[in-house]
Amino acid sequence: MDDQAQLLYLEPDDEITSVVRRLRETDVPRVVLVASGRTKATTSAVALRLLAEVATEEGREVVLVADASARALAGEAGIPAFASVGDANADGAVPMETAAPRRAPIHVVRGEPAPAAPLPALVPTPMAGDETQAVQLPPPVPTPSRSPRRLSRRVPRAALGAVVVLLLLATAGVAAVLPAASITIAPATVSVGPRDYAVRPVVQGPDTGELAATVPGTATGVFHELIAATGSVTFLNWNTVDVSVPAGTEVSAGGGPRFTTLERVIVPSGMFLPDGRVQAGEASVGVTAAGAGPGG
Repeated sequence: MDDQAQLLYLEPDDEITSVVRRLRETDVPRVVLVASGRTKATTSAVALRLLAEVATEEGREVVLVADASARALAGEAGIPAFASVGDANADGAVPMETAAPRRAPIHVVRGEPAPAAPLPALVPTPMAGDETQAVQLPPPVPTPSRSPRRLSRRVPRAALGAVVVLLLLATAGVAAVLPAASITIAPATVSVGPRDYAVRPVVQGPDTGELAATVPGTATGVFHELIAATGSVTFLNWNTVDVSVPAGTEVSAGGGPRFTTLERVIVPSGMFLPDGRVQAGEASVGVTAAGAGPGG
């Protein structure tokens, strides 16, 4: 870890105001914020943007070590984010979340009504930090509302009743003139008798040949049976997240014989102690030598 960097551990109830105060109290050019879980200061994009602006004003570099969701918010705020303290302090480490470019908001301001002559075009003026362009628009011209005229025509009830009666009479006349037909559906019965099928299986003829069988065994005499050594290996994890070690991972002690893990193992994440140290998570798994005999 660089001597010019300082670790600041965040608690779950730390507000952004307390984080800013602790940042201003430091006298190092680089500060690493470590959030082992969900904190109030790292769950708001607005709070992280405020932290980035304060760090720029104080002339300090701020990086964040947190989970995936907090790293995404830090990337939007322009703060480099890493998954572990080791990655944050490594030389040439690339943040896991790319800082999003800042966008210049456009504020629309409505002023006085526009004069008869055309107004000159407004030229945006670059400002420090986020660029804001003010565009002045004339107020909307009210449109006179017109109340639609409702035209209603009333039909006499006597005429409406006469139309209904004529429709009923016409329907009855059409029904009396059209021919009527009746349809009768009778079921049909078809008898199905037994059916005979001749089945002739194919008869296989005799087959001749040689039949050989072997039984594995150990030959008599002096021989050497090479057996690969077995054992177990323990993995230590100082990260803030669990690490998966797949089966078939090769390990060795000081560049000696290589051993291969027999199954997949999950190494739990480390735990921060009250004195500031990190207690690594441990997990063991069985291994076998990559080479058989004395070499393994």
